[in-house]
Amino acid sequence: MIRLLFLEAALGVGGAERNNQRVMLGLDRTRFEPHVATLKARGPIGDELAASGVPVTENLCPPGRGFLAARGSLAALCRKVRPNLLFTSDSPLPMLWGGWLRRKGFVPHYCAVFHTTNFADKGFRRRLAWRSAVPVADRIIATGRAHVEYVHRTVGVPRQKMVNILNGVDLSRFTPPEDKAPFKRKLGFTPDALLVGIVAALRPEKNHSMFVRAAKRLHAQFPQARFLLVGEGPERPSIEALIASLDVGNEVKLLGRRSDMPDVMSALDVITLCSKPVIETLPVCLVEADAMGLPAISTRVGSVDDIVEEGVTGFLVDPDDEEAFAERIKRLLLDPELRKRFGAAAREHALARFDVHEMVHKYEQLFEEIVKPS
Repeated sequence: MIRLLFLEAALGVGGAERNNQRVMLGLDRTRFEPHVATLKARGPIGDELAASGVPVTENLCPPGRGFLAARGSLAALCRKVRPNLLFTSDSPLPMLWGGWLRRKGFVPHYCAVFHTTNFADKGFRRRLAWRSAVPVADRIIATGRAHVEYVHRTVGVPRQKMVNILNGVDLSRFTPPEDKAPFKRKLGFTPDALLVGIVAALRPEKNHSMFVRAAKRLHAQFPQARFLLVGEGPERPSIEALIASLDVGNEVKLLGRRSDMPDVMSALDVITLCSKPVIETLPVCLVEADAMGLPAISTRVGSVDDIVEEGVTGFLVDPDDEEAFAERIKRLLLDPELRKRFGAAAREHALARFDVHEMVHKYEQLFEEIVKPS
């Protein structure tokens, strides 16, 4: 039995957190025993993991206790769990402590997954975390072809430590509906409504304003179109203000955080992503949309071209190119046959590349390779 300790800053709702949750819940429990620890409050995904029977320890370094307060808590937790392998994401604090725990001998093996592209934010903290973690990590996981090269070039991870594992989704849960009408009605729209969606936390780097301005450009030509924002976050007030200033409150709807994403995506006709080239890598929302057979329009950021194949499963546009973004939405809204063709190609693409069981199997193989070298 391999005991795994997943160390996170917190487990709020986000693509990286969801992907790590899929790994934890998908592991073969006859071979792996997962434990989760969070430096802050565990968050919604932490609650879901605990409800699923995964042991979760939270608040190892709560606000107000100081940066070094986690030392004793982490050391005590490692003595209790006795993990064979520590696993972190690329959040600075978990990586910093991951390197420290490995150096001090509290864990015999350590690996980290990088979900992030462009490390301009928190630059000093990130560099400090890299210096702590990378030299002692057994492996560093990237999530996409371009991401492997990016992490190698930017972080300086030796190529022999790099592993590429694409994010995956449950293809039996995310599957195209035979009829969108019931799902549109469930969201409060008529079957003939054209629904364009963006599924992303309401954070600055997701650039939701580009989506709202596209709705302003297109609503007169497509009165039956509705533009749906799915997610929650700190940018909600500014997005609501923009919707009001552009007078598109009838066309643009904020659906908030949803727990029924397969149903929401079953109602959509087009999926979009407007992210700036800040931290986006391999967005889980686009992987899910691929599995749902949705044509996609995304900015060309991170490793998105591992998901969206230009002119085959959707369109790619340059970041902040609002005119091209709106024009591609227009093309898809005007052409139901093109939407159908792109959607069928997207589903086939997902079947070939994004099966969650294959992703979990690759993680299992990696964990065993690290802990039990041949």
